[in-house]
Amino acid sequence: MSFPEVNKLRKAGRMEEAYNLAKKELNSDPDNIWNKRSMAWVLIMYLKQYAYSSENQKFLQTLSEFKDLKMPYNENEAMIFDNLKCWIAKFLSQLTKEDNPDTDLFEEFWEYIKEIPYPKPSEMHSSILRFFLKLKDKWNKIEDFLDWWDFNHFRKEDYEPLVMEERTVMPLVEQAYLALAKSIIKGESKNPLEYKETINQEKLDRVLKEMQTLYQEHPEYEYFPYYIGLLLSAKGNNTKALGELLPFAREHTGRFWVWTLLGDIHKEDEEIQMACYCRGLMCKEPDKMTIGIRKKLTNLLIKNGFYPEAKYELNKIREIQEENEWKVSNGIKQQMDKEWYANTEMPKNNFHFYKKHAPQANAILAKDLDSMIGVVTNVKKDKKVLGYIIDKNIQGGFNYSSFMGNPQPGDKIELWSVAKTNREGENYQKVIYAEITEKSPKEDILKELNGPIRVLEDKKIGFIEDAFIPPHMVEKHNLKHEQEIQAKAVLNYNKTKNEWGWKVVKLIDR
Repeated sequence: MSFPEVNKLRKAGRMEEAYNLAKKELNSDPDNIWNKRSMAWVLIMYLKQYAYSSENQKFLQTLSEFKDLKMPYNENEAMIFDNLKCWIAKFLSQLTKEDNPDTDLFEEFWEYIKEIPYPKPSEMHSSILRFFLKLKDKWNKIEDFLDWWDFNHFRKEDYEPLVMEERTVMPLVEQAYLALAKSIIKGESKNPLEYKETINQEKLDRVLKEMQTLYQEHPEYEYFPYYIGLLLSAKGNNTKALGELLPFAREHTGRFWVWTLLGDIHKEDEEIQMACYCRGLMCKEPDKMTIGIRKKLTNLLIKNGFYPEAKYELNKIREIQEENEWKVSNGIKQQMDKEWYANTEMPKNNFHFYKKHAPQANAILAKDLDSMIGVVTNVKKDKKVLGYIIDKNIQGGFNYSSFMGNPQPGDKIELWSVAKTNREGENYQKVIYAEITEKSPKEDILKELNGPIRVLEDKKIGFIEDAFIPPHMVEKHNLKHEQEIQAKAVLNYNKTKNEWGWKVVKLIDR
């Protein structure tokens, strides 16, 4: 038996001699487990060497040779497979660090690893999945890979976030389902000569059901509602898709792709579609990510006769494509060759158009919420922020720029909100949508007053009945003692006196 000799040569660093001896013995008796072990350890050492030196093809050739050993996995061979796991992780880690990973190398690796009987579930199996998921947007076989990997092989640890020194990584289960859902929605080509792709409805239904069940068990999986909404929309059930999506959308209003999906869901209402795409383009995202939503908006603009705005979007798309050295799409070129394009003057930008239509999109987020009626207590126009009161238990403020144009203190306001808790554990209302209204608030928060005022000249403050008139109003309107006025007052909490009172917020007819 040559195992001790091969082992001695290997540990002495005489790898070529160790390999030749192990190969000779293996050829003479290929079913002998000790001969397989000798060669396995030699190949493991080569895998380590090639993983560290980034000799990718040599690593894969060696892995193929290990595969051909048909090394069984059992308790006696566990150490061999533990080492194999380490060098495979090192190899895949090196590949995924590249800006444009060579998917052919991953594909070749996959062909070999399929035939190596390592344990599943296992740390090794999960590690391979984690690395391959980094190819999800760059490899057209990711769905086939996920089918082979088999989601029945998740470990308990894979359902939890991976906590690292500097960051926390999304649970592997969540990553995998998002990648699979995205691939299913993208569709599959039935014929390689056809460009048309179709969605596998049977697989869509299965994955949708699994994700819905998982989300009930793991509501912390933040992006599940979005992809469940995508799957439902792809299935043609836009009503249910919207129901799933709205809570997620309310938490991610700054993501253009949320507004893209909301627009797509409302394909029966082009006005709302346009509003959603406009709202999406108000998000602060890199231009190169917005081509898809701009194309959707451009089609609607042309169809509805908004030619100046359509011309701007076409030019912006071409600009983005040229800046990134991408091919300018034929559809863009064809529209630019049309008569309307040549005869249309282009605006400097479409921001005012976006802003005009965005409020209708914001209103969608409130579809499943009950509204409250309150009163505007103050407005900071420079910051586009207003304060409001609903009752003694509910007051707050929010940025109104996405909802309304020019609110005034004393205006009645209808708002839709969700209850939240801040980092200090305090409860507050996150306003989802708001608009000026003629509806009446609760009787005890707003009242109109008529009569003479009392002005304390030394303090520059005033009172009408029991309502306080702040100094800035006394000064701004040059109010005099015993002057007759008509005013709106709102319920106000005086922190200094620790009591509720009334405060004038608007003078009427002045």
